Amino acid sequence: MTLPFLPMEPILMEEPFQDARFRYQVKWDGIRAIVIRDNHILRVFLRKGGEITSHFPELQGLRLKQAGDFILDGELIVPDEDNRPSFSRVVRRIRIRKPDRIEKAQKTDPAVLMAFDLMKLGERDVCHLPWSRRQELLEQALLPSEHVQIVESFADGLGLYQATKQWGLEGIVAKRIDSQYLPGKRHRAWFKIKHWQEIEAVIGGLELKEQGMIRSLYLGAANGKGGLRFIGQASSGLRQADWHLIQKEIPRLQQKDSPFAALPHTPRDVIWLKPELRATIRFQSWTESHLLRSPVILRIKK
Repeated sequence: MTLPFLPMEPILMEEPFQDARFRYQVKWDGIRAIVIRDNHILRVFLRKGGEITSHFPELQGLRLKQAGDFILDGELIVPDEDNRPSFSRVVRRIRIRKPDRIEKAQKTDPAVLMAFDLMKLGERDVCHLPWSRRQELLEQALLPSEHVQIVESFADGLGLYQATKQWGLEGIVAKRIDSQYLPGKRHRAWFKIKHWQEIEAVIGGLELKEQGMIRSLYLGAANGKGGLRFIGQASSGLRQADWHLIQKEIPRLQQKDSPFAALPHTPRDVIWLKPELRATIRFQSWTESHLLRSPVILRIKK
């Protein structure tokens, strides 16, 4: 069996808003998952169609109050010790292949499906129904359990945005109450608004492409011991003016050895620099390895 369609996607929006035509949900920090039960067989798919059923055996207990086929849309999360979703942990779960390790992982890092939409119920395709009606059907049909929960909806979008920021969550999603489910579409009926952090990082090196353009910057921060701690690589957001500034400074700053106290990998074709150039970086969160997640370069300065 293959995924019959790709999921509907929200459009990224920079600022939260309040509109009576919308309802707001927590954006859970995990992996998008489509769950299909067809002829008594339950399967789990990633947003682009890859099947991950065998990686999450704990989801086999997912049940509706009535027998029959269904298709659910949701976010697969793995909570940490503070009961907050850990993106690193859910990614780690997907990478596990051996059955004995999967069995162990479902006990040490159990997954939870945060279900937020219903596309099929029995023989009935419900994508054409308004979001509000699909939510009613989802709440009426799904049996919440240890590994399956229904995402709650709120009318106060600005309040939810502030609350998720205080809780350290990823952000919120806004959905029009009259919106149909449009498979494979990115539509203005759905918006996602994320929380971002900023950091002033030091540029300790740069990796070049064959054409001589920058592939990524190697970023660092003080480690508290007089050295430089590697915090990740970034390339998104780099402007032509930034590249020209770095080019001008390379002859003055280039050095033979890495300025970082340690690196998680052995890089190739990297130009190491004295840590004098700085980059303002916007990022989503810190990984469990203390690296920047989803870094974006805002500006470069001396």
